[in-house]
Amino acid sequence: MNTNINYDVVIVGAGVQGAATALEAIKNNYRVLLLEQYAEPAKGTSSKSSKLIHGGLRYLESFEFGLVRECLHDQHRLLRDYSDLVSLQKFHIPIYKSTSRSRIIIRLGLTLYAFLGGLKKHNRFRKLKKSEWADLDGVKTDELLAVYQYYDAQTDDAALTRRLVEQFQQLGGDVQYNAKFSQAAMQEKLVTASYKQNDKEYTVTARMLVNAAGPWVNHVVDKCHPESQRIKVDLVQGTHIELEGSLEKGIYYLEAPQDQRAIFAMPWKGRVMFGTTEHVHEGPPEDCRPTDKEINYLLDVYNHYFTDGKVKTRDDVLEAWAGLRVLPESKNNPFKRSRETLLIPNQKEHARLISVYGGKLTSHHSMAKKLVKKIQNYID
Repeated sequence: MNTNINYDVVIVGAGVQGAATALEAIKNNYRVLLLEQYAEPAKGTSSKSSKLIHGGLRYLESFEFGLVRECLHDQHRLLRDYSDLVSLQKFHIPIYKSTSRSRIIIRLGLTLYAFLGGLKKHNRFRKLKKSEWADLDGVKTDELLAVYQYYDAQTDDAALTRRLVEQFQQLGGDVQYNAKFSQAAMQEKLVTASYKQNDKEYTVTARMLVNAAGPWVNHVVDKCHPESQRIKVDLVQGTHIELEGSLEKGIYYLEAPQDQRAIFAMPWKGRVMFGTTEHVHEGPPEDCRPTDKEINYLLDVYNHYFTDGKVKTRDDVLEAWAGLRVLPESKNNPFKRSRETLLIPNQKEHARLISVYGGKLTSHHSMAKKLVKKIQNYID
């Protein structure tokens, strides 16, 4: 084995959470090593999201006001600091006679959303005039009662993650790709971690190990000794499909008629991106694939709302891909579970491992600041 120079922090996983933590840690003058099992960053969940930088309008229903406020604050920062990657988009919410949420509820939600966003100009909303409905990209108007328009943001999730890694490297950070975490031994003031790269085993020492492995989070926990605290999770699969066509007026926030879940129809690189689903994935994270049931579900929702003269079938699906969310294990419907990120240390005092459970694309910066503050409390 080759023993490298000590680091202050070793981070496992170069998704958006790991990349953001690495950047925040090096800005705080820590020596940081970022390990990624694939040949480039954002190969897992961080390239398979809905590409939205949003506060989470639907989280208001579960009273997660703090999370929404945090996400809207981070959205404002991303629009300012990464304007070439993050842009505002018009969102439309059509309300039909069959929609489960009334016009009053939607209006109240949008009012609170604007308030939590600081009542900035782009946080405000309006009700479209009936004369504007015909311009909404072929959205059906039968039994349509109202359409509300507001703003949220969209990004290229993989490109944003790559940017964070590039900034980390520019500040002197060390990134190792094709580096698969093997194990870690934790002592009172030191972590000895090993990883395999190009058929060679390497060992590094650090004062803190951060487990930002996403769907592999408990795989990493199980390889740390002595035994560390872990929480039971569900890996919730979300599938998107891409269809030929365009959405000139922006993004549509729809309610699936089958189960009242939120579904987004989005313009994406000259196509229409449609998603997402939510069901618990069984098996290894790397085996995550779109299922026929998910694809058919999304096509049914699309055909329910869009009347462009042709019913979309499997032959019209240009791409289909799936990612995994990490949510605490529960019998509740995944759609209704909290999206709060959990930062779990391996012990209450002198922790040498912190595992990141969950995480949102929008709030990666706030999560990283909280995590680095925890690191400071444990090792400084």
